[in-house]
Amino acid sequence: MMFGFLKRGKEEAQMIKGYAAMWKDVKQQRKAHLQMSAQELTALSDEELCEAVSVRTDEKIGDDIVKPFEEYSQSLTEEERTFYICRIYDEEVDNGGLCQYFVNSSRESAPLLSDSLAAIGASEHQQLFEAFVRENHIDLNDLDSFVTEDIEDYAAQAERYPFDDFDDRFVQLPPLDIALAAYIREHIEQFS
Repeated sequence: MMFGFLKRGKEEAQMIKGYAAMWKDVKQQRKAHLQMSAQELTALSDEELCEAVSVRTDEKIGDDIVKPFEEYSQSLTEEERTFYICRIYDEEVDNGGLCQYFVNSSRESAPLLSDSLAAIGASEHQQLFEAFVRENHIDLNDLDSFVTEDIEDYAAQAERYPFDDFDDRFVQLPPLDIALAAYIREHIEQFS
């Protein structure tokens, strides 16, 4: 019995060391992203470029994210704000679907999403989003009905609109990172 306990303790210690090493790498990469010049940013792959700009916009926002979107996004340039709006939309839909985007505080950016998608050249994404909103009579300036208190509220929201249909179409479109990376490269000075 005691040997099993010791073995498990060693495994847990190794796992903790692995997490610590991974966290150290993440912190180092984050620091590198914050210090990159425009030239260094443009040399990154599309995926790395989007990650670097995400780190940079998150750093500018800092702890202000607890404030309303209009307040915390003021620290961003127009281009950073456009990127941020599209990124949080993409992350929410990738993670939990359009319902999650509307239920979470990210919905505060919904009135600006269509213009942001147009600005980055993601017309298919823009059309999909606009069609969903139009067909379901959703007022993007009044999304209070999407506020949830618990898992039952969320489940009710998920049934309220044909979110699964939207999500199925969303994953068939080109990844937003492609348009976001092109947009960043076009406006690199506003991101560095």
